[in-house]
Amino acid sequence: MVKIGLFSDNHSSGLEDVIARSLAECDMIVCLGDTIEGNDDSPGIIRALTPFCDMNLPLYAIPGNYETYAAWNKASE
Repeated sequence: MVKIGLFSDNHSSGLEDVIARSLAECDMIVCLGDTIEGNDDSPGIIRALTPFCDMNLPLYAIPGNYETYAAWNKASE
């Protein structure tokens, strides 16, 4: 059985470390967007996703309606 950790809409809450720890037993992580509150904040996207990248698990993430594609693409670089 594969355990998939799913989260979205954390909106720059500062709870990313707490969320990541709660998903530590999962086999992969999926983020459905709205990681930030402002829409043109690529550093904020990086900050929000770093705890999940540090887990050394597969991370699949898509932008929500709060992230612009330009900011998402810049953060993905």
